[in-house]
Amino acid sequence: MNKEKKKEMYCKGCRNNYYNQEGNSLDGECWSLETAEVVKRKKVHINKKPPWDDCPVFKTLDCYHEQDYVFIGPDRNC
Repeated sequence: MNKEKKKEMYCKGCRNNYYNQEGNSLDGECWSLETAEVVKRKKVHINKKPPWDDCPVFKTLDCYHEQDYVFIGPDRNC
């Protein structure tokens, strides 16, 4: 998958997507984008107590970060 496709599909909502906008970085893209891989993760709010088995699993980049959430492997329930 090329960098433009990754940006279009997976970077929206990431706190580092700011760097993908023109004029916000020297080369116009997030520094993690080139090596980022698509993975499955659970999105867990930082205040949610285990078990996390009801948290949604979705595809995202392994570098994706969103304020107030952590992203864990899809099989983790604790």
